[in-house]
Amino acid sequence: MTRMNASTDRKRGAGGGSSILSRALERMTRGANPKRVIREASVLSIFAVVSAIPYIRYLLNMAVGRGVLGTETASIVFITDLFLLGVLLFLCALVGLSFAPRYRLPGLGLTKQVVYDLPLVVFGGLALAALTFFFFDRYFYVVSPVSYPTSELMLIFLPLKGALTDEVILRLGMLTLAVGVLKQRDAAVMLVAALAAMMSLRYFQFLGIQLGFNYVIVAHLVISFVGNLALGYLYVHRGLMHAMIFKVIYGCRYLAAAVFLAGGS
Repeated sequence: MTRMNASTDRKRGAGGGSSILSRALERMTRGANPKRVIREASVLSIFAVVSAIPYIRYLLNMAVGRGVLGTETASIVFITDLFLLGVLLFLCALVGLSFAPRYRLPGLGLTKQVVYDLPLVVFGGLALAALTFFFFDRYFYVVSPVSYPTSELMLIFLPLKGALTDEVILRLGMLTLAVGVLKQRDAAVMLVAALAAMMSLRYFQFLGIQLGFNYVIVAHLVISFVGNLALGYLYVHRGLMHAMIFKVIYGCRYLAAAVFLAGGS
């Protein structure tokens, strides 16, 4: 009998480490299921990395065409960027899905709620796309037509990249952390919106466009801030799926640019 009890204790001890870790994670995150979080974070990060591949290749081809990178160097950069992006996306998804219960955030959101809110989300995305096209894209196209690809592959993957890659990083990762630090949702949404708008200026630097107080830069900052406010509000009140759908619809402006600005060429 004593030997049986000792054997049972050893078995419990063998699995005790993982159970203790699981309980610690559940207490720290206040209810998140570790296995489910890791599974969902892995799936999200994989889809997000895949959606970003055409865009990364497009940027690297631009760099090679301008003589900034050689072909072999671009290949190395491509692999390195994919790896680092995958790690970043997984960590952001892990943080967002783990701490959503603790900070009372909806996480991915509810499918039923998405269906109910779909008309409003689609209308909001189209409205912001139209405003962006009218007040920004028409003028920025003259400055940098290369920023508006016309290939079918890019027109499909650019909105997907924005919805998956950008939203996992900015909303699921950064905004979740901001809510935890600031303890106030509205302040966190505004902070991340401002940071995202400022970070987007790096694309102008990549193109070699001089930053300054002019219409294109100001219009870009205002529209980027407003758009990120809307996406942040959707995330903290409805969930990531709402923000992703909004971002996909917003990406329709690239199709409009290809048709009306580039003449569909």
